[in-house]
Amino acid sequence: MKTEEYDYRRSALRILLIVTIFAAGAFVVNNVRVGLHVFAFVEATVGLLWCLILSQVSTTKHLQRLSLIYLLTFYFIVLYGIFIASFKSGLFSWLFIFPILSYLLLGRRVGTILTAISVSIGFAILGRLVWLMDPEVSWIVMGNFGFAIAAIWSMVYVYESKREALVEHLKEQVTRDPLTGLLNVRNLNDILTSVLSAAQRHSEPVTIAYIDINDFKQINDCQGHQKGNEILISVAQMIQKITRVEDYSFRYGGDEFCIVFSNCTETQVKNTYGQRLSEEVHHHLNKLTMSIGYAQTGPTNYLSAENLIDKADKNMYSVKYSTKNNEQSDNDNVQLTKGKSMSYTLIHNEKASQYEYHIDGNIAYITYDEQNGNMHLTHTIVPEILAGKGLAKTLLEAVLEQIEKDNKKAVAQCSYIVKYLEKHPTASHYFA
Repeated sequence: MKTEEYDYRRSALRILLIVTIFAAGAFVVNNVRVGLHVFAFVEATVGLLWCLILSQVSTTKHLQRLSLIYLLTFYFIVLYGIFIASFKSGLFSWLFIFPILSYLLLGRRVGTILTAISVSIGFAILGRLVWLMDPEVSWIVMGNFGFAIAAIWSMVYVYESKREALVEHLKEQVTRDPLTGLLNVRNLNDILTSVLSAAQRHSEPVTIAYIDINDFKQINDCQGHQKGNEILISVAQMIQKITRVEDYSFRYGGDEFCIVFSNCTETQVKNTYGQRLSEEVHHHLNKLTMSIGYAQTGPTNYLSAENLIDKADKNMYSVKYSTKNNEQSDNDNVQLTKGKSMSYTLIHNEKASQYEYHIDGNIAYITYDEQNGNMHLTHTIVPEILAGKGLAKTLLEAVLEQIEKDNKKAVAQCSYIVKYLEKHPTASHYFA
């Protein structure tokens, strides 16, 4: 957004330079003709300076600085001309565009200061002529000029204020995630690169925490996407609660978050912020768990922004797989015998109200409702894998068929599957 704003100001400055360079050339010729040689020399010098600025406008990184130099020299010529020329020359009319040019090229804050100074000087010169009882000027003329400039100034100020507010609103929409209010992932690389540059200058460490909510897909499938959104918002609020002002929190996508901690080691982040966040989430969100991967760079050697994010991402998945294995070892396991062509395991997890069916490392979840015995399957096995094994296309039927083929007695032990079959007679032919 900053680039687009600079582009329109860059174009405006370029057009103004072209117009005023030609105007300065014309005035130089006229002033030489009427004998104002000093003024003509000043205008010619300023005109050459404007030509130099024009040659730099398209590529400069200091656009506001060049704009300020242009306006200061332009206003100087106008005010100097008003001071030495007679009122009937009409140079006072240039005062009307001072507010417009100031706000157009410099924005509201700097534009207000420059307008106030330049217009005040112009009116001081005009007031001097009235004080000296110049027959060409009267208090009525000065009043008309004053009210006209005040009206133009007010309109330009209101317009620029509204424009800046709109730009800030658009920036907020682009940089913020609309659901959680955290920073958008589009800005992660730029902000992290900036943080790393500052850290390198001061030899400080930078640590990233990469966060993933465990079993979030099951929450969406079983409790609905509205509940999933509520959890994402709550987690984001807890992240904002435990982080510092100088930290940057992002929603990376889906159920993943990323936090950039400046001047913090991995140990500090893990033992302080990571632990607090896990406790907050576990306590307030029905024992929800997260997998968090950490990655530190600095204070001597520094990774790039992309490599640091990738390292934290990989560490998060390592934690996630480790946690998954630990949870499975604590479950009430009902293991079936191994077939010849594939391995499969049916795991009954009473705490999660679900069965897990593993086929060659891929997992399908059968989730049940304890009150009425309803069951449904979460489709996490890739259909192509099932097709390659020659199983049925319907995922639930494929799981039940495989269980039946290997051990009918094991199915009888799974009372919730029996309840499911009672409610869905079309699947019972597998156990005839």
